[in-house]
Amino acid sequence: MKKKWLMIAMAIILLLSTGSMAELIITTATGNGADGGISNDGNQGPNVVINGDSSPIRRFEGTRAKATLVRFDVRNVGGDLSGATLSFTTTSTANRGRTLNLWVLTDDSLDNWNESTICYNTAPGIIHEGETGYQVSYITLDETKWALAGTMPIAAATGLNTGAIDPGFIKNDKNGLLTMLLYTSTSDSSQSWNVANKEGSIPAPTLTFPNARCAINPVPASGSEVLPSLTTLSWTNAEPNHPAGIITCDVYLGTSEPNMALTGYGLTQIADDTTLTSVTIPAPMRPLDETTYYWIVDSYDSSSGIPYLGTGAVWRFNVTGVPLITVHPQPQTLIPGQTAEFTITVESFSEAHYTWYRSADNANNTAADDIQVGTDSSVLSLTATGTDEGYYYCKVVNKSGEVNAAYSNTALLVVHRQVAHWTLNAADFTGGQYQDISGEGHPADPNGPSPVFDSGVITGSEGILMDAHGFASAGTWNPANYSNAFTISMWIKWNGANGSYQNLLSKMDSWAADDMMWQFGISPENSIGIIRSGGSTISNGTPVTGEWEFIALTFNGTAATIYRVVEGNIYFLTGSGSFSLGTDTAAALWLGASAGGEQLFNGILDEVQIFNYAKEPAAIADLYNQMLSRDFCVLSYGSSDFDLDVNNNCRIDMEDFAALAANWMACGLHPETACP
Repeated sequence: MKKKWLMIAMAIILLLSTGSMAELIITTATGNGADGGISNDGNQGPNVVINGDSSPIRRFEGTRAKATLVRFDVRNVGGDLSGATLSFTTTSTANRGRTLNLWVLTDDSLDNWNESTICYNTAPGIIHEGETGYQVSYITLDETKWALAGTMPIAAATGLNTGAIDPGFIKNDKNGLLTMLLYTSTSDSSQSWNVANKEGSIPAPTLTFPNARCAINPVPASGSEVLPSLTTLSWTNAEPNHPAGIITCDVYLGTSEPNMALTGYGLTQIADDTTLTSVTIPAPMRPLDETTYYWIVDSYDSSSGIPYLGTGAVWRFNVTGVPLITVHPQPQTLIPGQTAEFTITVESFSEAHYTWYRSADNANNTAADDIQVGTDSSVLSLTATGTDEGYYYCKVVNKSGEVNAAYSNTALLVVHRQVAHWTLNAADFTGGQYQDISGEGHPADPNGPSPVFDSGVITGSEGILMDAHGFASAGTWNPANYSNAFTISMWIKWNGANGSYQNLLSKMDSWAADDMMWQFGISPENSIGIIRSGGSTISNGTPVTGEWEFIALTFNGTAATIYRVVEGNIYFLTGSGSFSLGTDTAAALWLGASAGGEQLFNGILDEVQIFNYAKEPAAIADLYNQMLSRDFCVLSYGSSDFDLDVNNNCRIDMEDFAALAANWMACGLHPETACP
């Protein structure tokens, strides 16, 4: 007769009573235990899930049909199975006793039902007899899938009920899950019982094996997957019948399904009469083959009247040699032209193969939707460009097959670069669009066919007057995509306040909090700033009227900074503070106005650039200098460097020293001489 093996773990409680044999008690309260009710009547219909503190049992043909399902994980059941009982508590009863039938599900393929979705229409082994919905009062079991395991008399009172279970059903189970159904044996009109489920405070249904004194708690857990490098098996012994007793064990291991009619069950004995609770797998058997292994621990008690406690449970583990990822690829931030290199380290007992993917959504299990890149290598190398931005991950497959593929964590590649540059020159206005010369392909569509070109910041160039024709929409792309940061720079020539907000550049469809990301412009109070609905406002003074002014905005993921350079100044006028973006990454990008042409900028824009990272102050100064071939540099007003740059040329050299030396000793003389 074959013993059972098991697939899914659950808690086993070994209770000892002084001077008596121990009981093995299995409860639905933890592990793979489950319970719930099914109903086939007009009160609780066939799709109603009943899995609260209790579930009902009732059989009133023509009116009501309710039954309770309960599942136990019996992986550790071995030894003497005689006297097995099922116990449960009724929390409310009808006015007279009845007899319950205890059915056992014999089709192992149907055992793994989900208590959160179980109902009459999804219950295993129910014959629906061609019903379109349900037929009131009938719960008909398919007796090729269910077998009657016993009966239980129920008294007409609330309390604990116990009935005997044929141990043969435990021995012959093949997957370690034992499903039982409790249903009244005959029909009557009395009210239903409510049976306590594991979700309540009353003890859950339990199976008790008063004579089962077998080893329990196998490591590795029965049904688990292990690597071929496994070297040790361990378990927990039952306590001896008396304190002076000693438990010894014989351990058997092999790849053939155990045959209980053979000596040693057809397995290899790897321990004989050991008092330990662990054993080393013999060297000739290691490394383990990629297959299923079975093992049995037989126990003996020196203090028991019957020293042999019986055959232990049959446990199994699967050696698949699945790839194990020990080092995952790491995120990288590069500039165009640099080499991105993602590396993965894998432990595998058979040859591993690698497939790399680029993902747009940071998911590492959507290979069918992602872009395959690279070669069959543990290293992915690529020359970074803007189109390479995204999340990268690797799928690893070895001899154990696709079903056991291992997936690495995703690693983000960000490529810092210019993502838009609208010169707003007439020469770059083609096809009715302000062309983007960055190479990223983000042209801006003006509102009208004839935008007004005016004198730009550079002699001989143009800027665009932001009137009803000049403002533009540049698509719905997100400058902060992947990087969560950006820099905007532009030159503005402001014509003054007009009593309303004036938009410079924004990503928004409306002012609703969930319809925008940010808005950069000039407030009705004439302050330059970035703002969003429900968020902070970062501002920096009033722009100069009628003069070209350089303005830049950076956002680094947590804070925004505004830089201003007015012609003639040699240092930044800045404002900064905490800021966060809105959520609408698909909002439109507007240049010189907001959605629908509202909030027009009153003036001329020129040389608008966007970068997908937050530039440092020195790099902001370079944007200014490159445009005008100037020597503006970043000096904090009042700093020692600012004081030493006497001739304001952004250098501290001999000329500054000469200027200082020319006035040496010119101060502090008497009578008092003013210092320069």
